[in-house]
This record gives sequence, structure tokens and C-alpha cells, in this order.
Amino acid sequence: LITISFYYFVPGLQNGSILSGLYCGSLTNTPALATVVDTIKNMYPNLSGAQLDQKLSEPVIGYSVAYPFGVIGVILGFQLFKKLFSINLQEESEKIARTMGLGGEELENEDVLVSNPKIFGWLVREIFKAKDLKGLILSRIKHKNSENIEIVTGETVLEEGDILTMVAPRKILDEVTPIFGPRVDTRLHVQRDNLDYRRIVVSNPEVIGIPLGELDLHKKLQATITRVKRGDIDIIPTNETVLQAGDRIRVVASRKDLDTVGKFFGDSFQSIAHIDYISISIGIALGLLVGLIPIPMPGGTFHLGFAGGPLIVALILGKIGRTGGIVWTMSYNANLTLRQMGVVLFLAGIGLKAGYSFGKNVEAYGLVILISGMVVTFVNASLMMLIGLRVLK
Repeated sequence: LITISFYYFVPGLQNGSILSGLYCGSLTNTPALATVVDTIKNMYPNLSGAQLDQKLSEPVIGYSVAYPFGVIGVILGFQLFKKLFSINLQEESEKIARTMGLGGEELENEDVLVSNPKIFGWLVREIFKAKDLKGLILSRIKHKNSENIEIVTGETVLEEGDILTMVAPRKILDEVTPIFGPRVDTRLHVQRDNLDYRRIVVSNPEVIGIPLGELDLHKKLQATITRVKRGDIDIIPTNETVLQAGDRIRVVASRKDLDTVGKFFGDSFQSIAHIDYISISIGIALGLLVGLIPIPMPGGTFHLGFAGGPLIVALILGKIGRTGGIVWTMSYNANLTLRQMGVVLFLAGIGLKAGYSFGKNVEAYGLVILISGMVVTFVNASLMMLIGLRVLK
């Protein structure tokens, strides 16, 4: 609404193409700019090459001038709201990480002696449900009258004198320790006579996109996953955790079974470097088809175009994860590389077309676009933060 109001009240911005680019740049939304460019091509099919290039340069100008503050403005807005509302970003990020099962802090091992009478005879899954334990993994157990260290499962029964190994950030360990009992310095995780651990790269397509609960690792492999690292994010695994190509997992299993576990998950860096051209080709084809579908709007029809269609389809397929033997996701590294390459090629291509008239138009509209973009960025960031603080908190 603010961007539309500029059309009527701000001298020099009576140009819908420039305003569209301004809006995209203020929100740092490159896919939206691609849709604007595609829409302009469809709206003016009869323009000559020079005239079309001139028209295509207009949204690029608005985008280019508004983009820098679109990045900086959000950062400044966060800092301003942090001061005004006394927000502790560290505490907020830790709350979100715990809610989503993400490790915002370094994970640690700690052993406890089961001595709380209230949990004697309980199954581990019953304790987790009753105490609403999140962000915690129980990886090993040594029963009171046994010398063997075993893997903890949901069906493991806790009795007095058992020793448990817990894996979690330090803050969570301090909170949950009283539920089980006092800390002990037995360091079960370094006793690797019968149980051992290994870091494994997930590369087997047959396990990608499937929740850990469905893989049933304990029954199939007598193994458990204690950590999942995706990109730079540590994830505390649960039964609902879905593995993706390139995830690095830490698996605890019998020493003799570790090679079998490695083969089960793939454990191949070379495999995750390869891209599944079938899934990408099908996804792009579906996206282009969706982009061609006319959507009825007041006064005419609207197309998502060659940018919006693939984007919508990618979101849907990414949520689905896999269909039969086709995996719709790709490794973190391949995903990031393709995204960066796509943005670079798009901006380079549109820049070559718009470059010849860029200087003249920026000289005429630059300051107005910059100030207007700052307003859009700041208002949008402020509204989002207010909604997050007051409505979604």
C-alpha cells in the first residue's frame, strides 16, 4: 500500500515499472524482480528491441537503488527494536532452537546416576512424554548389575543405579539432570569396547526424505543417531527428523556393525556432489507449466511466469521431500551453489540489457527511489517485528 501511495503522492515515481523494482529491492526479493521482468515482456510483446530494453531497465533501476538499504535497513530495524523493547536476542534464539530441535549451542555429553524414585521402572519414551523433554538425547546406558554398555531406545526401562549418557547443550543438561539423578564421572562415551561412534555422511537416496522413526534404526541396525549437522546447524534428532543429502550424522552402534551402518546411510562425499537431473528437470518443467496457467484477476488475468511458477513448485516439492524413488531435495552445498549461480546469472543478464540507460535514469530518479525504498523497508521491517513480538510470541 505504501508503494502504491508513492505513485500518487511522490513526484517522479509515476512509473509502475520503477515502483515494482523499488518494492522488490526494498524487500531484497530477487525472484519477485524476475517475475516483474517476465510480466513486462508479456505486457509489451510489440515493442522493438531498444524500446523493450528501455522498459526492462526501469524495474532494474528501482531494484538496484533500493536494494542496499533493503539489507541495511532490516539490520538497523532489528537493532532499534532490540533497544526499544529490551530484547535479549541470545535468549530468544535459544528458545527457538529448543522449540525446533536445533542446537544453538555446542552439544555436550554428561553421565547421570538414575536415583530418582519417581522414574524407577519407567520406559524412556514415557519419561520424555511426561516431562515434555525436548532437545535431549539419551545415547547410552549401563545397567546396575551389568558390565555392558547398551544403546538407549524408547523401550529401555530405567532402574535405580543405572548410568545414563545424556547429549544436549549445557543449559538443557543442567535443567534435566534433576529428573534422573546426580552427575557421575563415568564417561561412558569414551568407553568404546563394545559400543563406538562414527560420523557418517548421508548420501543414500533410499534414506533421504524419510523420518528417522520410519527407518527404525535400532531394530534394523542396533544403532542410534545422537547428532545431525546440516550445513552449519546442529539438529537434535527425533523420530520426526527427516534426513537430507549431505547431512552429517553421529551414529552410536556396536563396533562390528559400524561398517554396515555406514553403507546403509551411504557415507560418500562423491555421491552428494552429483545432482539428480531427473528430479530437477521434472521440477523445472512442472514449474514452467504452472507459470503459464492464467489466474483470473479483476480486469484481466495473471501469470506466475517463468520465475514464480518454478518457485511455487519448488516450495511444494521441497515440502513433499520424495515421491517413491524420486528425491526432490538436494544436498545443502549443491542447493546453495545453484541458488547463488542462478541469482548471479539472472542479475548479469538483466544488467546487460538495462545497463545502457541505467546512469541516465538513476540521475533522474535515484534520490527519490532511495528515500522511498528506505521508507518501505523500515515500515515493513517494523510491522514484521511488531507482529512477531505482540502476536506470534
